[in-house]
Amino acid sequence: MKDKIIFLATILLMFSFLSAVNAEPVTKTIDNITNKTNEALNNASDITNQTANEVKKTLDPIQSIMNEINSIIQQIQQIMQSLQNITGQ
Repeated sequence: MKDKIIFLATILLMFSFLSAVNAEPVTKTIDNITNKTNEALNNASDITNQTANEVKKTLDPIQSIMNEINSIIQQIQQIMQSLQNITGQ
C-alpha cells in the first residue's frame, strides 16, 4: 500500500511539473521557423522566376537568329539543287 501511495504521489508530482512547463514558446518557435521557411521558399521562387525570364529574354533573340540562319541554309540548298538540275549532275 505504501508503494502505491509513493507511486501515485510521484505521478502527481510529475503531472504538476509537466503542467507547469509551458509549451507556448515551443509553438511560437515552430511557427516562426515555419514562417521563415515559407518566406525563404517564396523568395527563392521569385528569384527563380526572374532568372527564367532573363534567360528567356537572352535566348529569344538567339532563337530568331538561328531561325534566320536555317532559312538561309534552306535557300542555299534550293539554289544548289536548281544548279544541279540545270547542269544535269
